Amino acid sequence: NDAAKDHKTKAMVAALKNMNIASAFVVGGDTIDANFDKATRNIPHIDVVAVAGANVYDILRRDTLVLTKDAVLKLTERLKD
Repeated sequence: NDAAKDHKTKAMVAALKNMNIASAFVVGGDTIDANFDKATRNIPHIDVVAVAGANVYDILRRDTLVLTKDAVLKLTERLKD
């Protein structure tokens, strides 16, 4: 997504609206891209965390769960045990 390359909240709000996302919990890899973090920081009902911060309570608080490929791999490893 081009909005993720920029740090502008307005562009991210438009991108989320185009995807029909108003409430989401976004889980990234070990770290979160600085521009993506800045762009989403002030958007209500959008939470972004690194994979280590993922927890059931926060996932259930939002309507949509968004996982990066890295997050899926790391969560799969974490849940194997």
